[in-house]
Order: sequence, then structure tokens, then C-alpha cells
Amino acid sequence: MKAPVIVTVNAFDESSLRQVYQIHIQFDPYPGRDWSVTETKLAAQVWAEKLVAIDGSLFPGWLQRMRYEVHPALATQIPNTAGHYVGAGTSVYIDEAPAESRLNNPFQLEFTIQMLRNELAAQVPA
Repeated sequence: MKAPVIVTVNAFDESSLRQVYQIHIQFDPYPGRDWSVTETKLAAQVWAEKLVAIDGSLFPGWLQRMRYEVHPALATQIPNTAGHYVGAGTSVYIDEAPAESRLNNPFQLEFTIQMLRNELAAQVPA
């Protein structure tokens, strides 16, 4: 069995070059998942973009200003907080988010994660 692949996505507000989000994403071995490094980075960015878009806690137009950097990570870099399993061998960990972010509120975060689970379930057969 292959080991999980963990990546860190840093999301920056291009207008201020301020880091706004840091999200760790773990891809566990999953049938049919034999991604290249480029495909893994792209998938991680897509997950981060979905979380940021659903969050919607920043000013109008902010989503278009967001820039994403994706880096390989080690399991030791994942925060001690619980991850959120979204399905298909994928878990997300929110390390940093704006103070007013919905991602900092456990109830709103669970609602957001459930939306992503539903979206993924509609795309990936069980």
C-alpha cells in the first residue's frame, strides 16, 4: 500500500500579499488514484479553492484576488486539530483562516464540509 500524500496550500490575497489561509490536504491511497505530482498539486488547489469560495467571509471581489501556493508537506506539519474527511480518501485540515472566517466556527465548518462531501459523493461512485 502506498503512503498518504500530504500537501499544504497557502492562499494569499494578491492585493496585500498577506497570507489569508493555510490548508493541509491529505490524499490517502484510493482506487484509481495514481496521480503525478502535478495532478496532486492541482487537486489540492481545487480543494483549497472550494473551501475558500464556500467560506465567503472576505470582502467582495476577494476571491478573484486569491493566489494559491501548493507545497509538499510531512505528517508532522499537520496541526494537532482534527482533520475533516470529505470522501474518496481525502481529508482537509484548516490551519489558518481569517478571524471572521466561517472556517473557524465548528458548526459552520461542519456544514461547509458536508456540502463538499455531498458534491464529491455525486461525482465519485461509492
